[in-house]
Amino acid sequence: MSQSKIPKWVSRLRAACPKGWSVKDSRGSIRLSVRSGAGGKQGVSKTLPIAWAADTVADTVALITRLHGAVESGIDLADALDREFGSVPAAIPASATRWPDLMEKFHDDLITLSRISDTTWKRGYVPYLDIALDLLTSSSPPVNAKALVSEVVKTWPDK
Repeated sequence: MSQSKIPKWVSRLRAACPKGWSVKDSRGSIRLSVRSGAGGKQGVSKTLPIAWAADTVADTVALITRLHGAVESGIDLADALDREFGSVPAAIPASATRWPDLMEKFHDDLITLSRISDTTWKRGYVPYLDIALDLLTSSSPPVNAKALVSEVVKTWPDK
């Protein structure tokens, strides 16, 4: 029986959780579950305002460490989250500011490796990538690649 390939960053994130604490993907955000009681029968789950992404691991581990300390001292998980983020947490995007740089690097790679012309870049890539860039840097970016592609291709139903 084959096992699904779990990315290393997910394994690192899960391994950093204290005993009885776990994380999983919840619509592109991190869902934190804390089990307590005999056999872990009681528990609470909260969606953190942090993207489920490799570049958020360090911040997530630091947050979970702080939350664990607060819960261990008798503070409710919801109250600890309120102290961290306020009563209405805003989502922390995964590297929203890196997308323009990544688009530029992609362009450079295409020029170097595939030797595409400027016309091909401008006509075949830029219109799609500009829309993708706008979506990725918006206040509510798509949660996964499928959602991103679905939004981008709406503009060109004939393609």
